[in-house]
Amino acid sequence: MVLLAPAPSAAERLPADDRRMACSLYAPGEVISALQHGDTYERTMRILRDNLQSIDWPAAYARFVRSGAPKRLRAFADRQAARYAARTAYSTALCRDLNPIFAAARMLDIASGIGMKIGPSPLFVRCGKERCAAPSIAAIAEKCDFLPFNIPVQPICN
Repeated sequence: MVLLAPAPSAAERLPADDRRMACSLYAPGEVISALQHGDTYERTMRILRDNLQSIDWPAAYARFVRSGAPKRLRAFADRQAARYAARTAYSTALCRDLNPIFAAARMLDIASGIGMKIGPSPLFVRCGKERCAAPSIAAIAEKCDFLPFNIPVQPICN
């Protein structure tokens, strides 16, 4: 039995500006293109780095950090995780707010993995010597059935 979290009220929704900031980092086409056209790991990483540079992703990331959105996004995800901790799934409406946060965290992880300077972010916590998504952000993938580079039933950023 799935225990579904209710849809958030208008007051509980993620602010549109923060959603746009998170969505500004989501670049699934660039990732998919690199995965489809790279034949070796090194070539795939080079294509991905070139793709992200070509869409000026580093500038979008700099704007994201300066905006203060990472702290607000983490706080929003933390509130939802605390409010619905006992639920096994989030509602479609809540996932519409949360998916861009997870997508941004996933893109930060990818960019860091290909050597782009990311620095510390509220979207991540220390996991030993590594960093990983904060628990409230990691929960989004499970409770929203997040499939970042597949064609989702609901668009992640629209």
